[in-house]
Amino acid sequence: MAGHSHWANVKRKKEKSAKQRSAAFTRAAKMIMTAVREGGPNLESNSMLSAAIEYARSVNMPKDNIERIIKKFSGQLNSGDIKRAIYEIYAPGGLPMLISVASDNLNRTLNELRQLLSELGGKMADKGAVSWQFKEVGLVRIKMQDSQSFDECALKILDLNVPAEDIVDLGQECAVLVPKADVAEVAAKLKEAGYTVKFAGRFFVSSQDTQFDHAKVKEFLERLDEHPDVEAFYLGCNLKEALTLV
Repeated sequence: MAGHSHWANVKRKKEKSAKQRSAAFTRAAKMIMTAVREGGPNLESNSMLSAAIEYARSVNMPKDNIERIIKKFSGQLNSGDIKRAIYEIYAPGGLPMLISVASDNLNRTLNELRQLLSELGGKMADKGAVSWQFKEVGLVRIKMQDSQSFDECALKILDLNVPAEDIVDLGQECAVLVPKADVAEVAAKLKEAGYTVKFAGRFFVSSQDTQFDHAKVKEFLERLDEHPDVEAFYLGCNLKEALTLV
């Protein structure tokens, strides 16, 4: 019986991992497609595409897949019917959140999010009830170099003369907040300086530091992360905590 239980647990974990990988690939493909449609296939002039590719790489999407998606939608910029939206919600426990989605059927996606919230104890928020506390910024997330402390990393970033508005210690990683328009340039400078860029793109920072039930929110985020239409989510708590959870 114990052996069967162990096997069942391993099987569930494997199935969950495969499901999450599939959802991540779907989100990455939609992010790339939307970026190409909105700004074209040129990485130098399309920071949104750069961010989408960084995300795709972070979830280990093969290079051939990324290139195939870019080529496909470079020649069909008017094809498809993917729309984007940002929904305001209260996660289980009352944590204010924004959820960014990309879907060919926003009504279906919204209904599925409502169902998920209903199951776990959250709810949709009225328009403006949550968004007022968020500010859109640019964010570049990097892996700190071997044996480098946060102070050393921060000083090196400042020495590069990047327009950093804040630098956040995430343990083995570091997050640099910059103006939205400077994301691509800052990411390029950090790459040239020898850093691995884990993410580069827009991010919504909360002005509030809401206290919440971590267990409930973590379960909700895990379920949310499995939804193929969800591109990103932003938490209404302090920045370090928000970045650690996402």
